[in-house]
Amino acid sequence: MYARILYPESELLNLVEGMNRLASRVARQNAQEASFRKTAWTPPVDIAEDDQNFYLIIELPGLDKNDVKVHYENGVLTIKGQKANRHQDGLVLHRQEIPFGEFERTFKLPEQIEVKNISANFQRGVLTVTLPKAEEARPKQIDVEIK
Repeated sequence: MYARILYPESELLNLVEGMNRLASRVARQNAQEASFRKTAWTPPVDIAEDDQNFYLIIELPGLDKNDVKVHYENGVLTIKGQKANRHQDGLVLHRQEIPFGEFERTFKLPEQIEVKNISANFQRGVLTVTLPKAEEARPKQIDVEIK
């Protein structure tokens, strides 16, 4: 017969390992479900702001502005388009990492956007959407008199 010594640290480590396994399983399942969606790839997006505007900066290598549509409706900005498969028929690919097909990204916009002044610029495979802040959303500096 032997005595089992319990260490609280090992129980905590077992719990953390179990949570990691669960998170990995959920991530794999979500990745598999994403492959069945209408969109074939998801272009990366940076979201930034300054005092006057919010910016969406979307990398779309291999596309030109005619391949992309930007649409605003009911507080949601949608960017969608299609990237053609650049490989010729009959070509045997040993590895394919360059994405192609349809894509769509949607963004719920804050109410403080001047929607009539939204603009987009496409240059060298990068789409920059400028979302002007409404006057009430812009930071204000007030000088306070010291007595």
